[in-house]
Amino acid sequence: MCYKALKLVEEYFHLKQTAGAQCSENIQVSISLKREQSVNQNKLDNENRKKYELEATLQQKSILKGETERRIKRLQQCMDENQDMLTNKINTKYNLENMIVKEKKDVESIQQELQCLSEQLDSAKLDKFTTSRLIKGEETIKILQNLFTGVYDRLYKLCKPIHPKYDVAMTKVLGKYCNSIIVSTNKVAVQCINYLKEQKIGTETFLPVESLKVEPIKKNLRGITNPKNVKLLYDVLNFEHREINNVILFVTKNTLVCETSEDAIILADEMEPTKINSTIHMYNKSTIHMYVLIYLIVLHRIVTSIMLMEELRKKMKISQNESEIITLDVQIQSLTNKLNYCRFDLRDSASENKILTFQNEIDIIKNELKLINNNITLIKNDMMKTAHDIQNIEKSMMNIEDTVFKKFCEKVNISNIRQYEEGYLKYHQEQTKKKLELEEQYSRIKNLLKFEKDRDTKSIILKMEKDLNTVKNELEQARQNEVLCTESTEYETNKLNNLRSKCNEAKINVNEQTKNVNECRYNIGIIAKSIINTEKELIVITTNIKKKKVKYHAILKNCKMIY
Repeated sequence: MCYKALKLVEEYFHLKQTAGAQCSENIQVSISLKREQSVNQNKLDNENRKKYELEATLQQKSILKGETERRIKRLQQCMDENQDMLTNKINTKYNLENMIVKEKKDVESIQQELQCLSEQLDSAKLDKFTTSRLIKGEETIKILQNLFTGVYDRLYKLCKPIHPKYDVAMTKVLGKYCNSIIVSTNKVAVQCINYLKEQKIGTETFLPVESLKVEPIKKNLRGITNPKNVKLLYDVLNFEHREINNVILFVTKNTLVCETSEDAIILADEMEPTKINSTIHMYNKSTIHMYVLIYLIVLHRIVTSIMLMEELRKKMKISQNESEIITLDVQIQSLTNKLNYCRFDLRDSASENKILTFQNEIDIIKNELKLINNNITLIKNDMMKTAHDIQNIEKSMMNIEDTVFKKFCEKVNISNIRQYEEGYLKYHQEQTKKKLELEEQYSRIKNLLKFEKDRDTKSIILKMEKDLNTVKNELEQARQNEVLCTESTEYETNKLNNLRSKCNEAKINVNEQTKNVNECRYNIGIIAKSIINTEKELIVITTNIKKKKVKYHAILKNCKMIY
């Protein structure tokens, strides 16, 4: 059976040589095509490598371009925001400066008016009681207005004549109602009276608008032409609150105002005697109660001075606006610097048309990628064509082998020679390989045995004994050296332990000193924070002192003006 298998193998190799001779031309063509296929594969790998590198470069350039565009957009947005903020701050500063200039002028004007009023009040020679009573009356009005709704003001403050020449007539007619407080309803008047009683502030006269009995105006009195310039007192008074119309009618009634006392007498003679008392009040400047007039004038001046003092206190807050201007200057400088930095960064980002450069580079890379993709497509087509040709040649070679091995396959009872090659021939080759390996091992063992037989064993033993004695001597010497080294090691170990102890003590000292240094630094930080807080408090106290000085100065001027 083994002999028959060997004969088949010999026959197979003989037929294989015959088939190889017949397929020699096809084999050469196949080798050439496979070599060409290998070259194309190398080209394809090279083009794919270039494509990968270009795609990575394209991605990098696209990222750089996108980041540059976003950076420019952010910088432009930041510039716009900072420019708007800067414009607003500059406008605010400009408005504040104008307001400060205006307030300074107003302060000077108010101070001059206060000085003038102070001189006028000094010349009026009012006693302290009268002055305090007038001031208390103004404070009473403010308190009532804050507590109750429907409290308007005193009558003399709510109405003014259209011309100073009617001041005398208005003062005469208002009379006892001049200093009355106008309220909306009886209920409000009762509440005010009860409050004044509870607080023991004093007595006041109240005129409720809704409950006053008003006489209607006689329209025929408006048509008087002789004497000239005869007017109803109601018509020559201005009042802002339309709600107090009934009060004005109640006080003025149908009183007529003439230019002179002679005109009043003529008008009284011409009118019916029954209407004289109800329509005409005859008076002249010499019959006016001068005390009431002086009282009202002084009261007006005191009220004006109080209002001016209040306005002056508000105007004296210029220092706060000046500190705001300093803060605005710092903010404007900061915004200007930030704007300059943004402009510099924008110029740097947009220098040399970076975005255009990136776009050109991206276009170039895309064109190169397009060419590479075309090359890859061509190479793949060539490789597919070559692979098809190789497949056809191999199929032709297989047909030739099938023709040559036809009888052999029939003898072995297989369909084609590939079955034999993949089956028994493969097994035969493995057995042959194992046989060669065993023969190689046999030769190696045989040579080793021959070497051992030919070798001089006695001389080797003598040499080994000599070497053993030498080693023993060296071992003894080593033991002695070990003892010496042990003693030296113990000495050095003790020395090392002493040094370690000193090192540990030094580390402990260093740690303690480090701890002390950290505590000192901590204390220094606390002291520094305390100093900063103290400086801040000092600044606040200094600012408050300045404000108090301004306030006290204003109060002092007010006191000088009153007394």
